[in-house]
Amino acid sequence: MLLILIGKSGSGKDSVAKRLAQNGWERIVKYTDRPKRQNEIDGVDYHFYCSEDLSHSIEIGSFISVQTFKVYNGDYWRYAIDFESLENAIKDEENAVLIATPHECDNIFSFVEENEGLDNIKVLYLRATRGIRKERLLKRGDNLKEIKRRLDADAEDFTDDIYYDEYFDTDDIPIDILVDEIEYYLEKDLDIRKGKE
Repeated sequence: MLLILIGKSGSGKDSVAKRLAQNGWERIVKYTDRPKRQNEIDGVDYHFYCSEDLSHSIEIGSFISVQTFKVYNGDYWRYAIDFESLENAIKDEENAVLIATPHECDNIFSFVEENEGLDNIKVLYLRATRGIRKERLLKRGDNLKEIKRRLDADAEDFTDDIYYDEYFDTDDIPIDILVDEIEYYLEKDLDIRKGKE
């Protein structure tokens, strides 16, 4: 199963994905040319590429989705999902988790519809209030102007018509309990689908 986590900045996606990886889920790691934050690990949090290398990979068609964001200081940061990791996750019998934006989800579903495999994907929307999200981003050490930009952008990106299979509120729930609830939901859903086959 490919599990796609969507949610606004600071909603807990990274924490959930890391805990699922500790529980044996494979993590699909995106590519970016943004600067690495303190405590981030190349190949674990992201594949950190220089701008030229990422541009070359885009030119040769390595990615299913590339999204560009203009940040508070005028720089542009790109994030990309590669075809190979996505295809392997959809075909594989193992569980894989990917953090994505609604735009990236649209690209993934367009690709998967052409190549079958929709039954093997679940999208979970992690939700948290703006105040909690801002607090989490500040605690992480993000720049205050960038936090404001991201929170404002999320209000535009996460409209009422985004697609997801289920949502989980993350405001006041410890990460262990949240991940247990998510895995329980996924196991229950899998049992229901197996019963229909």
